[in-house]
Amino acid sequence: MCPIVSIAIISVFENLLLQHYRTRRSYSRAGSAADLRAGRCRFSRILQDLVSFVTKISTVLQEQPPTWRWSITMTMGSAVIEAGDYVLGRSITDSVRNDAEHLLWKFHKGYELHPAIPVSDKMRIADLGCGTGIWLLDLARQLPPTVQLHGFDVCDKQYPAQPRWPQNMTLSVIDMMADLPPSIVGQYDVVHLRMWVNNVRDEETATLIGQAKRLLKPGGYIQWEEADLDNQVTEGLVAEKTAARMSDLMRRVNLNYSWVSELPERLRKENLEVVESDSGRFAPHLVDLCTRNYILTLRELTQGIKKGLSADMLLAVSEQEVALQCLATQQKEKIVYNWSPVTVLAQHRV
Repeated sequence: MCPIVSIAIISVFENLLLQHYRTRRSYSRAGSAADLRAGRCRFSRILQDLVSFVTKISTVLQEQPPTWRWSITMTMGSAVIEAGDYVLGRSITDSVRNDAEHLLWKFHKGYELHPAIPVSDKMRIADLGCGTGIWLLDLARQLPPTVQLHGFDVCDKQYPAQPRWPQNMTLSVIDMMADLPPSIVGQYDVVHLRMWVNNVRDEETATLIGQAKRLLKPGGYIQWEEADLDNQVTEGLVAEKTAARMSDLMRRVNLNYSWVSELPERLRKENLEVVESDSGRFAPHLVDLCTRNYILTLRELTQGIKKGLSADMLLAVSEQEVALQCLATQQKEKIVYNWSPVTVLAQHRV
């Protein structure tokens, strides 16, 4: 049976119509016939943009195997991106993707807490940007119940219901890029960070590292797992074309991922001692898991960055949504689309 790809068009059309409505209202207030004609010309250009978008969709689809049948349907995007700089989603499907990402890291590294970190009964561990709390939930099964586990995120939408938290775990809403509550400063033996790549800009990394360091006790550790999106592993023509288009799009919307490969050096600049750093590729048995997870992440990302874009950029982003839909239907043995894992363990020595 031929795959059917559902392509999100209506959100693009809604944004273009919104621009037309605002333009038309401003011209109507002006009242002159010339201004009204200008408004009609503007709407004509908007419709031309939409036609251009559909034409580009056709180009993407023509790159697929000729035996495939494609159905274009007008649907709303599934991820709802909230206000602020967070460009990924927090829906139930996004949370499942987040938990699958934890499984990927667990299989890749073979541990939750780095084995070089000494465990004590009274230790305190913080997880920054904890999402669903999955890392802490997994860790709670392995450590003594006297270990205190604290998760922090800017939003609690993905947190499990409080009655289901382990007794030694708490989840709080704290913006790690803002002033920290004095009660948590200098309180932790371990601070954990994972997958901040889409949540922090290049110029903000020093602030984030400094905030993480402020949470540490003297001698405490920062354990960080990150995705290097500048060093991708792709196989298959469709995956390679999609990766090239996505890289170009990320540059156009000013998303810079180069800081990830520089993470060990940036930690050193904040007077942290790098105990261990590692980068490379996923083992063959993890390649498909990473590919599936990455496609879902990029679909969240493309939906998240559309807010407030100009019409031409909105169309460019929507083109990528189409390409990712197509990629998701490819036979898994024909594509590889992975990011490169980077892990760093650093210590706050006094």
